[in-house]
Amino acid sequence: MSSNKDQTKPQRSDYRFFTPVPTRWGDADALGHINNVMFMRYIESGRLDYFAKVCSLLLEPGLSQGFVLASIKVDFIDQVHHPEQLMVGTSITRLGGSSFDIDASIFREEEDNPAFTSHGIGVWFDFINNKSQAIPDEIRCQIVNFEEGSLT
Repeated sequence: MSSNKDQTKPQRSDYRFFTPVPTRWGDADALGHINNVMFMRYIESGRLDYFAKVCSLLLEPGLSQGFVLASIKVDFIDQVHHPEQLMVGTSITRLGGSSFDIDASIFREEEDNPAFTSHGIGVWFDFINNKSQAIPDEIRCQIVNFEEGSLT
């Protein structure tokens, strides 16, 4: 999935990992649609769920290493109103030495076109020494095995 304007937006079939996220009444703004900041929280839930289920990694206080989100680009494609059952698709699309690309899209239930997309850069991080470090081989293998060769 690329952010080039001449390429198509991701589809539901581009993702192997999904996190269900129901909207809540309080997620809507005064105009009645889901507030933009909530989309960021929804994809955060998808990102944390991905690492918990694919890599058995729970980010919690006292963790000596894990990932941080270094950068994110988002595209708001369509309005979403409450109530909706949303699905957050999450995929790691590139693994570097210490960094990785993570894409996410939010889909309405039963729809193939996203209402929201994002492209982020994550960094594996040593929280004790406050610096990036190489992605551990175990984590790398778990991601590669899950993504089944779709990494660049």
